[in-house]
Amino acid sequence: MFRANCTRRLVKLSCLAMVLLLLPQLAHAERFKRVDRDWRGHRDLEPGKQTGELFEEFFPALDPGWAPEASEWIRLDRESRLGFGYGATLNRVDGFGLLLSEELRSRGRGPSLRAYEGYGFTSEEWSGAVEVALHPLVRDLEVGARWADETTAWPIPRQAVTADENFLAAFFSREDFSDYLRRRGRAMFLRYRPNAQHGAAVSYLQETHSSRRRRIAQFGIFGGRERFDSNPPVDEGKWNAIQFRGYWSHGGDPSIWGPDLTRALLTDAIWSGGSLGGERWFTRLWAEHRGWFRISPAQSLGYRIQGGGTPQGWVADDGSRLPQQWQFQAGGIGRLRGHRFEAFPGDRILLGTLKYG
Repeated sequence: MFRANCTRRLVKLSCLAMVLLLLPQLAHAERFKRVDRDWRGHRDLEPGKQTGELFEEFFPALDPGWAPEASEWIRLDRESRLGFGYGATLNRVDGFGLLLSEELRSRGRGPSLRAYEGYGFTSEEWSGAVEVALHPLVRDLEVGARWADETTAWPIPRQAVTADENFLAAFFSREDFSDYLRRRGRAMFLRYRPNAQHGAAVSYLQETHSSRRRRIAQFGIFGGRERFDSNPPVDEGKWNAIQFRGYWSHGGDPSIWGPDLTRALLTDAIWSGGSLGGERWFTRLWAEHRGWFRISPAQSLGYRIQGGGTPQGWVADDGSRLPQQWQFQAGGIGRLRGHRFEAFPGDRILLGTLKYG
């Protein structure tokens, strides 16, 4: 009951913050299309559409959880605009769920606000998150905070399966390609993002993780007697950590048969415990390089090489083990075809994949 009340307060807080930020500007509201001219005169496309990769899901705090992208926009004035999004989810812990998202964007040094609310009809539980960011020095530099009480996917960072792909797999074949935990806490971040191709962020996290059990065994009109797998438990506890994430990408030539061909480097490092406090000490480093070679105007060979490890090994000097939700995972779509999804967990990884098309 206490946790449900906290989530409801979080949802109410996000709505109240949105209203307070909008009151001075609602009188000047003007509706406009989602794809429009931005303030510099260029077409205003979502960053994921520009790069052809899922940087929005990798980069921290850009999108709270699996919240849907804003699809309807209202221009409040020359300096700001308000967006709304909605979507549906299907997983084995919440069942069928609905999501709503709101986003306030401001030009220059104005504040920005992102929030989402979700409800699982089988679990009868709410999820929500609120992010507030300021631009104190330059437009490309953000300082902000995020509060969350949500059910989210792990391992962290998330695998290469999108929310839409996971929904379709769950509905048509009763395959859930994500594992889930409950995350409650807050984060303070410093984020630099000059464009959709480059960015870096440093975050200080204070989170509490708890396990979720499977709520549904069967759902959907397909699948026969197949049942959803049980949702595995996580290492529960409180985590205080500093996290660094960054990415670099080099454009993307158009491809006849698929997404734009993009070269990219993604990095992730996290330090937990020790002088930061919390219940567990560990260090985790990870990087991935993506590239491609053009064979002909209609053929290309793409590759992904990722590697990561923990300097302390499987068990740290103080006896702490790398938490399950931060272990490296291999297996399944996007990682290691021909094996079950995330069939090989561990404290280090070296994996390469090739794709011809």
